[in-house]
Amino acid sequence: AYRIGQRHDVKVYRLIASNTVEEKIYQRQLYKQGQEGLVLHQRDENRYFEGVMGDKNNKGELFGYKNLFSYDVEKAGVADTEGSTTKALLARGRKMNGDGEETEEPCYYIEKDLSRAAADAEVEDEQDVDEML
Repeated sequence: AYRIGQRHDVKVYRLIASNTVEEKIYQRQLYKQGQEGLVLHQRDENRYFEGVMGDKNNKGELFGYKNLFSYDVEKAGVADTEGSTTKALLARGRKMNGDGEETEEPCYYIEKDLSRAAADAEVEDEQDVDEML
């Protein structure tokens, strides 16, 4: 992705929650990119959807309702009780030097921000529970 006048490469991260509409949209994007690669570039692409293969009643339906409303417990995951997300973020949290390169020195403000955000979320959860009672 680029902006007008920008000369350096940038990385764009797309954060998608599991089992949400955004995830389904992203899956459709992968499917369509695969179809483009198959048709235009004759590449062998992976198949991500079963669609309605073998279902004589729903011929012509592209993805099928089973794929649309599927809920995969394995993909859904569980709450981050061990702090593995924080550890992963801190593992990559390095200070940058003047040339835009990572140094070996850790960047501790990430840990402070994450712990503050976690504390704020906990307080908000307690307030929500109190309001419900």
